[in-house]
Amino acid sequence: FKNCHNYNINSLSVSPDGENFLSSDDLCINLWNVENNIVAFNLVDLKPPKMEELSEVITFVEYHPKRSDIFLFSSSKGYICYCDLRVSSKFAQHATKF
Repeated sequence: FKNCHNYNINSLSVSPDGENFLSSDDLCINLWNVENNIVAFNLVDLKPPKMEELSEVITFVEYHPKRSDIFLFSSSKGYICYCDLRVSSKFAQHATKF
């Protein structure tokens, strides 16, 4: 499970079915399959075009305790984002922020 994070990993969360896990660093969240350590899917990417414009980081990621298609993450801006993978793999358009 190499070369997908440019920063220190701050959270890991295993799916309830045990098939996948999420890893997050300050700027991205990746979805991994436990049996395939070569491919990871980028679900969230907060990296701005210029690092000087960085205004928030990801602080935590967690799967729903019983559903493998739902996860949430928190941001340093103080919101929690609820993401449903059945709708879209990209959080910006199809996520709910609290």
